[in-house]
Amino acid sequence: MNLFKNSKVDKFKNKRRSTSSTYSLFQGILRFLIPCSLFLIFLWGCETKVKVLKDNPDNGEINFSIDETLRPFIDAQLDVFAATFPSTKINRNYKTQNECISDLVNDSAQLICIGRALDTTESKILLQKKFAPPTYEIALDAIALISNKSDNDTTITMEQFRKILTGETSDKRLVFDKSNSSTVNFLMNYYKLNKLPPNAFATESNAEAIKYVSENKNSTGVVGWCWLSDSDDPFTKKSMEHINVLGIKTASQKEALKPYQINLADKQYPFFRSVYLYPREHGSNLACSFASFADGDIGQTIILKAGVVPRHPPVRMLEIKSGGGGKVKN
Repeated sequence: MNLFKNSKVDKFKNKRRSTSSTYSLFQGILRFLIPCSLFLIFLWGCETKVKVLKDNPDNGEINFSIDETLRPFIDAQLDVFAATFPSTKINRNYKTQNECISDLVNDSAQLICIGRALDTTESKILLQKKFAPPTYEIALDAIALISNKSDNDTTITMEQFRKILTGETSDKRLVFDKSNSSTVNFLMNYYKLNKLPPNAFATESNAEAIKYVSENKNSTGVVGWCWLSDSDDPFTKKSMEHINVLGIKTASQKEALKPYQINLADKQYPFFRSVYLYPREHGSNLACSFASFADGDIGQTIILKAGVVPRHPPVRMLEIKSGGGGKVKN
């Protein structure tokens, strides 16, 4: 009988020991898992912070795809921005407009600059990828027509140029900056054309197109105006010795107009276009930081100096004194 009782007690003790061992094992596992979990959370937090530091408003590195026809004044803005924020690195990639848009869609560039607004299809594709790029309209530029100085051409009508584009007039060589560039697309859309004439050809850049026209008679060049708009630029000074910028006359205008700032500002020059910056996403990042800079007083002053039209001109106030005279306050 006592054996029976002792056996039950032993079984109970053994059960308690088993339960106690299981509980101790469970506690040991918890002691191991909790610190490990906290350590992993800490590492994740550190990694997140590193990613933010790689790209913030005044520090980090991004890729910037730029329509090559807009290069001169964008280069000037980038130079000033880099001097102001030396810890930033913006990789400049000059491409056609379509290539820039493709880079934005495919996440190859965090920022692009193009000579038109994104269309509905492009915006829809970006939305499907969970991106809604903020829009910065920073300037009014133009498509300029140029001729060799010896041709003595200084003006052209819209109808005359249409005939050159369609091939009805073939006595002039039509020279574009690059195949499938924004200048080509602009004029094809403007005149609703499907193809260019046999006498048209493309170089590899705006600088090459300008050089070709400067060296060859009976040629009409199509280039981005900002390549010739800055009268203080050495390239512009040298080029203007050998070419004419053609004034364009529409059917409703009494005189031909060149793409000077006054004619772009009131949109009287027919081949004007808006210039846009598109950061890939909103937020406190380097792409938006540069876009805000380009759209701000310093960036807009650079655009004004470049001979194109800033969309948000910097305000200057004139203080008039009662005794006569005055001074400009920035």
